[in-house]
Formats: sequence, C-alpha cells, structure tokens
Amino acid sequence: MQCRFKPDVYMLSILLTFGTFTLTYGLNMFRRTPYFGSTFRNSVSDFGVFIAIVVMTAISKFTGLDLPVLNIPASFRPTIDRPWLINPLSVQWYVAVVAALPAVFYTILIVMDQQITAVIINRKDNKLRKGYGYHLDLLVIALLVVICGSLGLPFYVAATVLSVMHVDSLRLQSETSAPGEKAQFLGVNLFQLVPLPVLIGIFLYMGVVSMLGLQFVQRISMLFMPIKHQVLFLD
Repeated sequence: MQCRFKPDVYMLSILLTFGTFTLTYGLNMFRRTPYFGSTFRNSVSDFGVFIAIVVMTAISKFTGLDLPVLNIPASFRPTIDRPWLINPLSVQWYVAVVAALPAVFYTILIVMDQQITAVIINRKDNKLRKGYGYHLDLLVIALLVVICGSLGLPFYVAATVLSVMHVDSLRLQSETSAPGEKAQFLGVNLFQLVPLPVLIGIFLYMGVVSMLGLQFVQRISMLFMPIKHQVLFLD
C-alpha cells in the first residue's frame, strides 16, 4: 500500500502564506521609510506584490516539496460535466414552489443593496461628471442577473465597498487597447508555477489592506489612540 503522506508540506504552506503576506505588506510600507531615494522606494512598493510572489515561489522551489498549485483548465468550460445553460425543467415541480418564497426575499435584498449603493455613489462629495450614469449600471446588472441565473453562476449585485473603490479608481481613466484589438488573457499559465499558499498570502494581504482603508475600522482604531493623533482620520 502506497502512502501519500508528504512531510512538512503543511508547515511550509503556513510559512509561505504568512511570509508572502508579511513581505508584501512590508514592501508596501517601505515607501514611508527614510531609506534610499523616493523613486526607488516607490518602485519597490509598486512592485511589492510581484516581488513577494517571485521570492516565495523561488523559496518553495528550493525546498523541493510538492506544494499544491492553482488548477487552470485548458479550455473555457464549466467545471462540472454539464451544459452551459441550466434547464429549469430538470428538477421536480415542487422545487420551484418551495424556492418561490426565498426568491422573493432574495429579490428584496438585491433591490435594497443596489439602491443603497446607488445613493452612496451619487453623493455630491464624489463630484461625478455623469451623476445619473448609474442608471445604466442598474440596467446592466439587471441583465447580468438574468444571464448569470441562466448559466448557473452567482447573481450579480452592486457591492457598496467595492463600488466606492471603483469610483475612486475611475478618477483618472485612459484607453490602452487599440481599435479592433481582440482582448485576451496574458500570463494566465504562469499562475500554474505559483504555489497555492503564496496566492493565499496575496489574497490575505489584499483583504487586510482593504479592511484598514475602511472608515469603520479607522474609527474603531481612534478609540485606542490619544486625541492629538485622531486628527489624522478626521479630514
């Protein structure tokens, strides 16, 4: 009987995950240090995620252990053996009756979440040039709900935090694709070389950085700091 036990894989995965998070966060904070020039610090901080992935992937290859990697399919298709479109007649009739009541509550939840997000985005503080452009977003999301439901995908709905971040990212916008150029995914196969614990560490870093930027978290941190330092969060 062949044993599939792989020694030290679990411990190495933990070290790579938190090592990737620590290195990425440290490189991000490097721009605030007085060391070297500002151009060098900003360059290192901008490529901190890439540097952390390369370093931790090299460490994992140096150890020689077989770590799990991201499974990328060769073709764009459903992950299970089924057609793209969901057949609503493939279930018993009483399933639709039972699902009707939860569907009503889910519809109310989508509408409320969508409208609250729209009100927040349309505030005068954001200084939108197309203040009512989010009505087009509502139409697109309504169509995506139908499309995602037909394909068996998770429903689309506007997330408040992500929508605010999206508005901030669109303050400066540039077109990089040439007219008629076909969109394609570049470098997707390279993710097969990156161990899964390293990617988890990157996701952990993205979650922590996003959480620290929330006003709710910042106001909680104000409870534990002197009044003279609270002015940094009041502007």
